[in-house]
Amino acid sequence: MKWSKYNVLISSEKYGFLLYNLTNGFLLKLSENFYQLLKLIEDNKIEINKLEQDEVDYLTKNKVIVNEIDDINFITQQKYIRYLRSFNNNDLGIVIAPTLACN
Repeated sequence: MKWSKYNVLISSEKYGFLLYNLTNGFLLKLSENFYQLLKLIEDNKIEINKLEQDEVDYLTKNKVIVNEIDDINFITQQKYIRYLRSFNNNDLGIVIAPTLACN
């Protein structure tokens, strides 16, 4: 298990300490101590196994902590969805591009 590269730790004067995951829009308000602990994990200064098992389970469920393959598969999955929508046979689009260099 590893820290997902799609996580953002935020320290805000107005909102406090937050964790945001870009893959699923997960937002979590953190205590200062837990924020500091996650910051150390993000910087690879301590291992994920320093967390309690219920914390690891919760963060894994919300894709904050992932397998290496899951981080790689996210981009592949997004490309697949985009291509699937691009080659959809149910819709037809037309683009009219008039030119200014007419005869």
